[in-house]
Amino acid sequence: LESLDLSLNRLSGEIPPSFAGLKSITALNFSSNNLSGLIPMSDQLRTLPDPSIYSKNPGLCGFPLEGCVDSSTSTQSGMSRPED
Repeated sequence: LESLDLSLNRLSGEIPPSFAGLKSITALNFSSNNLSGLIPMSDQLRTLPDPSIYSKNPGLCGFPLEGCVDSSTSTQSGMSRPED
């Protein structure tokens, strides 16, 4: 799979972690849904740094968007700091 456009599909919930396993993906679009949670991460997904592919999903966080702020996802997104 090289290209996947899931925009404008009224999707909700989290993006499944299995998307991080898409090794050949070069174009991806999740925009204009109701997705939330941490964006799955892999070396291949890091090659898609354009935040517009996740736009209009106010509950999404993580690369390339802002980091997650709630306590359940802050460690995964690298936002928390160990205490000294």
